[in-house]
Order: sequence, then structure tokens, then C-alpha cells
Amino acid sequence: MQVAVRDLMTAQPVTVHPDTTLDASLELLLRECVVELYVVDHNQRLVGVLPDYELLKAQLTDVAGDARVESMMTCNLQTVHPDTPAEEAAVLFRTSSHRQLAVVRNGYLYGHLGRRDVMRLLHSVSTLNEPVEADSSNSKPAWAESAIRGPRFSKKQRRGRDSTIGR
Repeated sequence: MQVAVRDLMTAQPVTVHPDTTLDASLELLLRECVVELYVVDHNQRLVGVLPDYELLKAQLTDVAGDARVESMMTCNLQTVHPDTPAEEAAVLFRTSSHRQLAVVRNGYLYGHLGRRDVMRLLHSVSTLNEPVEADSSNSKPAWAESAIRGPRFSKKQRRGRDSTIGR
């Protein structure tokens, strides 16, 4: 069985428009507990990304406020297609410093894939490949402890995501 990026990605990533203020973007980034905001035009086509470190730089240099996202966003970003095999995405993470990759189909933002998503998959596969000891006690099987079956987000992150579902 081959796992594709679409099987691991998070759909509906947090987005802003290029004309959004940096202050509003910072509030959104902190409320949603994400490491970057995807910048989309009014047709929902991906035009860039605003990483948390750019917002931090803006805060430290007093550039934030009414400044716009377009002044701080990165336009040259690494993207993957939803049908890309997870192994290819793992190679991209290994050879770059990216924490996340935008998942794009025909120019439209489809989702995002994080390094932890790939790590969770690799851990689950290695857990499934471990031999299971025959034990007469009432312990859980090894696959029950798989990271892929665990909660995807912390309680705080789930609370933030649940509150914005109707956007």
C-alpha cells in the first residue's frame, strides 16, 4: 500500500489575504497555534506563506501594526501535489529546513503537510513491523500504541480549530 500526501495532510489550513495587517495575522497565528499562515488571493489561489519567524521579526523591529502581509510574505515556497507519495515528501523534508509543505492542486491551496505528519507515519510503520511478544497479561497490542492513532492536535490546538470551523 502506498501512502500519498493527501492521506497525511491537514485540510483547510489557516489562510490570510495579502492585504491583511500583520497585527491581525499575528493574532490569528497565535489563536490557531500554527507555525505559518498561507497567503491566498481572493480566488483562493496560493500566492505565498507568512512564517512565524517573519512575524517575530516584525514585532522586534516595530514593523507590525498596519503593515500588510504582502510586505513580509515569502513567495517562493516548496509545494507538493496531493497525489505525491509520502516517501517523496519525506525526502523533501530531509533535504530542506521546511517544517511544513503547502499541498497545492492546480494553483489552489488544498492543505498542508508537516514534518510531524511524516514522522507519525514512519513511527507507525516501524511500530507495526516490530515483533509482538506473546504475553498472557491483558496488555494492549503494539499497534494500539501507534502514534498515528493518537490525537493529532493538543487539547489547546483542537479548541482553536473547533472554534473556527464555520469560517
